[in-house]
Amino acid sequence: MRAAGEEEGINARGIALFSVTEKEGVEKVARAACAAGLEILSTGGTARHLRNHGIEVKEAGEYSGAGEILSGRVKTLAPRIHAGLLGRWDEEKDRHDMKRLGALPIRLLVCNLYHLEGVSPESVEGIDIGGVAMLRAAAKNWKYVAVVTDPEDYEETVAVLESEARNASLAGALGTEEWRRRLALRAWRLVRDYDERIASAFAPEEEEGPAALSLLERGRGTLFLEQVMPLRYGENPHQRAGWFRTAKRGVHEIEILDGKTISYNNLLDMTAAMNLALDLGKDAVAVIKHQTPCGAAVGGTISENLAAAIATDRESAFGSVIAVNGAVDEEAFAAMKGLFVEVLFVRGLSSGARSLLGKRKKMRAVIWENPLSDGLVIRNVPGGLLIQRSDEEEEETCGLKNWRVVTKREPTEEEKRDLRIAELIAKHARSNAVALVKNGTAVGIGSGRTSRVKAVRDAVSIAGDRLPGTVMGSDAFFPFPDGLEEAKGITAVIQPGGSIRDEEVIAYADAAGLAMVFTDRRHFRH
Repeated sequence: MRAAGEEEGINARGIALFSVTEKEGVEKVARAACAAGLEILSTGGTARHLRNHGIEVKEAGEYSGAGEILSGRVKTLAPRIHAGLLGRWDEEKDRHDMKRLGALPIRLLVCNLYHLEGVSPESVEGIDIGGVAMLRAAAKNWKYVAVVTDPEDYEETVAVLESEARNASLAGALGTEEWRRRLALRAWRLVRDYDERIASAFAPEEEEGPAALSLLERGRGTLFLEQVMPLRYGENPHQRAGWFRTAKRGVHEIEILDGKTISYNNLLDMTAAMNLALDLGKDAVAVIKHQTPCGAAVGGTISENLAAAIATDRESAFGSVIAVNGAVDEEAFAAMKGLFVEVLFVRGLSSGARSLLGKRKKMRAVIWENPLSDGLVIRNVPGGLLIQRSDEEEEETCGLKNWRVVTKREPTEEEKRDLRIAELIAKHARSNAVALVKNGTAVGIGSGRTSRVKAVRDAVSIAGDRLPGTVMGSDAFFPFPDGLEEAKGITAVIQPGGSIRDEEVIAYADAAGLAMVFTDRRHFRH
């Protein structure tokens, strides 16, 4: 290498600096850089890799004059290296400073970062400091420095270097401005994502989706996405899709049995099913099609709840996703006999149930031992995102505590229990939604209708001769008495109230001998 600090060194072709975690293929870039007249500078592990491929290398610590210190924590944080990355060699003052430091211009930086597996506040050695600092410097100075972070760009970088070598034109920056700017953008995004992953690792365990919460509560922030796995396709085969996580905990913790794959639609339905099962309570069962309930039951054994939830609407349960807020044993598994189930989503599966699963070739079984509801709902609109807190109920405002009985007749204790279940099922269904419940089991669910009375008719039709003695829950107010009129045979109603015709609806309920509760809480789900 030329003596650092000589004037001709400042104007020389300069340095290619290599410091990579992903080493496969980097030797090809180094060979092309040598052929183009660049001198190779590298850090320890990368230097060994390049030497093993017959490439002459100078260690970064030797070049900087500082060596590696603090047990390797400091390798490249040196003025001579960063002057080479940040120097504008066509400006006289920068050339003077670089000469004083003995810094050669670094025209190419090839750098990717330490992996962050296992990083936490108690385990920080895997956090890359020097690499991030070099990437920021090179990306800032992109008009002079090409910064390569992704092995996918190695081939193109080799082509640029070979072109420069053929043309003997390496007197300025490598490649085109458009190319260097594109590489710089990738570097900035890598640094951003890397820092967000570290911030996520430092977040308390109970803080779910901290980045999204920051966006919602502070009005700004970065939403970090990390791919869990690519998906075969989205809602339809022609739609490309992937599965990404935004928080430490979530549905990515699942165990998928027998090596089967999970689809985009499966994940949506699994989430909807488990959210309802968790809301209903221990051993509850939820049957979901197209993200809306077509069956639900709670209050019995898991085996009883499975049979009852499937019976809500057995026709719609065909090809469904079933979630169980508990562990399924052999007896409970047998309750699904004769029914095609797309996914069984459970907190546990006994050895006997696993044996039966082996005979159900088309059923996917997925275990999530400690499921949780998502605290946020994120949806996209063109050019942006809509973020809201999920429809969860604070302890002081949930359930019977804030119910208002608005009719002459109070609901019985049995009706109160079923009213709460009906309210929860309607909450998880697509608006407009109503649910008919009897003895802890849904007997009819109407959802996704543009008219509430039509949703009632759907639920009544599904219930059939099971309608008498049921209670009805609605996700929003009844704008007219006709919703109650269409459900003759019910004994009690739960709804938010708030219609300008509430008094008419209450009068009809009183005349029909119904008990009706207002919750003052709407549960729209669009």
